[in-house]
Amino acid sequence: QLSMRILHARAWLSAGILALALVWLGMLLLALPAQAEQRIVPEQTPRGPNALPGIVFNKWVANNPACSTPQSVLEVAADTTVYFCYRITNTSAETVTLTTLMDDNDSTVVIWSTEGRRPLPPSGMLDWSVPGVNLIRPVSFRNSTNSVAAWTLESGGNAYIVESAPPATINIVQPKLASQLTVAANTPLCSTTTTADVRLVNNNAAYGHANFCLTITNNGDITLTEHIVNIPVLGINNQVFTATLTPINSAVAVSRSLVITYGSPLGLAWTAALSRTIIEATLTAQAVVTSTTENKNSTSASAIATVNGPTTSSTVQRFFADKPDQCSDDTSATGRTGVTVYYCVVIRNTSAVSPELNLVQLVTHEIFDSASGGRAFVQAPIAGGESLTVTNSFLAANGLPQILGPISYKQAGTFSSQSVVTSTNATFGFKTSGSATTSIVVSVPPEDTATPTNTPLPTFTPFPTVTPFPPPPIPTIPPTFTPAPTWTPSPTVVIITTPGGQPPTPYPQIGSGGLVQPTTNPFVSPLQPGVFDPAAATATAAVLFGLVPPADPFAATATAQALFGLP
Repeated sequence: QLSMRILHARAWLSAGILALALVWLGMLLLALPAQAEQRIVPEQTPRGPNALPGIVFNKWVANNPACSTPQSVLEVAADTTVYFCYRITNTSAETVTLTTLMDDNDSTVVIWSTEGRRPLPPSGMLDWSVPGVNLIRPVSFRNSTNSVAAWTLESGGNAYIVESAPPATINIVQPKLASQLTVAANTPLCSTTTTADVRLVNNNAAYGHANFCLTITNNGDITLTEHIVNIPVLGINNQVFTATLTPINSAVAVSRSLVITYGSPLGLAWTAALSRTIIEATLTAQAVVTSTTENKNSTSASAIATVNGPTTSSTVQRFFADKPDQCSDDTSATGRTGVTVYYCVVIRNTSAVSPELNLVQLVTHEIFDSASGGRAFVQAPIAGGESLTVTNSFLAANGLPQILGPISYKQAGTFSSQSVVTSTNATFGFKTSGSATTSIVVSVPPEDTATPTNTPLPTFTPFPTVTPFPPPPIPTIPPTFTPAPTWTPSPTVVIITTPGGQPPTPYPQIGSGGLVQPTTNPFVSPLQPGVFDPAAATATAAVLFGLVPPADPFAATATAQALFGLP
């Protein structure tokens, strides 16, 4: 029984809930017709600019967030931000209530008030200038558009949709600008070329001038009114001027372009910079022009012109030197193995003729010498017409590697080496190179040969002079008287005597008994009867030893005496 009671209770509870739900659903169905009568159905609500008489709704477009210059039609470039501005005026005798504001042809709900509702009394006006409302809206478009806003109002228990009139029109236009920068050398006329050679003038005695012309042209379909010019290399920066350039479809084609020269009649001081002295090796000028429309749509274009300035040249000479601080004018040399030499380098700037004009300076000189394999960077400005002599002492004085010597040649042969010089001026872009070669002939010295010693001939020592000593006294012996024999004639006898000798002893007389034997003197040599003759002895010795000079008559006499035993 308890179970049955529980089941009955559950059944009654379910039935009660179901009945309550049915009652609630019935009440809901009864309320629907009343709400449906209050719903605003767009198809049934009056709509249009004159949907509610006395209500005027305007929508404009402006190019600034303050809506200071609202317009019905605005030409802008794609993606340009513009500003919609709204105004509604009640000229009727009844108060209306402003509710929902739709824009962009009912695609956007404008949150114009935090309450979403606002009464507008007779003669009342509401726009972007009223505090507490936001009736300015920023937008941008990529395509042209006609935009209509719709404001829903309540009046006398009825709803009305008032549309803005006329539509706000945004025309997407394409501003296009073309620019050209031309250049001419030493002439005030505008050239049609974008490059020019502006060399030294007056026989390389002065820099030349380049004259630039800037031409800007409107190639778009909207008028350009303001322009900003930048040519930094000429010192022209953010120079603004006003000039109207009509669009490409304009009937006045002449006004589409503007040519600006250094003598332009625009009264712009900066145009004087379009004429310039060219002191650089190369000058590249880039002009950037930005032009804007009346609605501040901008477009830019750029152009480039190139000027080739003074040409640079130099010569290099290389010489031998005996000392590190010297420089000769010898490009060749000779020497023995082991010879040591120095070199020097002369750099001459031949870009201009007169150094007083200080034209085309060369500042940095990179010197490579093949004899030493060294490299040095010399900082010394030399103008056109000037020269620089670089010695080893010059390098040392400037704290640079001493690459010009001393160079020692240990072997025989012909040795050539060179110096290569690259001179530059980084500020003005000058660069020139040159080289010079020198040769040295090295030979082997001859071998040393012994110098013969000349042995002098012996000095002839003459024989000592013989001092004759006096002969001993000859004793006088009285001869024995012998009667003279009968005289018999005798043959003729030639007596040879020597100078200074004693008178010859007379031959003995021949008697009847034959020759009388003379008395023998025991003190006299038998070979030299009589006395000793030292002069004769000396002469005889000279003959025997080969010491008698020829043609000596006294010697000859003595010789005969010695040979024949004659006194």
